[in-house]
Amino acid sequence: MWTDRVRCHVCHKSYVAVEMDRDPSHGHDAICAACATSSAFLDAAAHESTAVRA
Repeated sequence: MWTDRVRCHVCHKSYVAVEMDRDPSHGHDAICAACATSSAFLDAAAHESTAVRA
């Protein structure tokens, strides 16, 4: 698990997979912590966390 690398869809750098998040503002593509500080990511994550699922 600590050897698997995933590329961030924003900065295109590769990181250890367990350190990555998914970007709800971009089809749940992988995103690194540094890029996950954008307002678009934070707004999408907040919206998704409060959305009611049928």
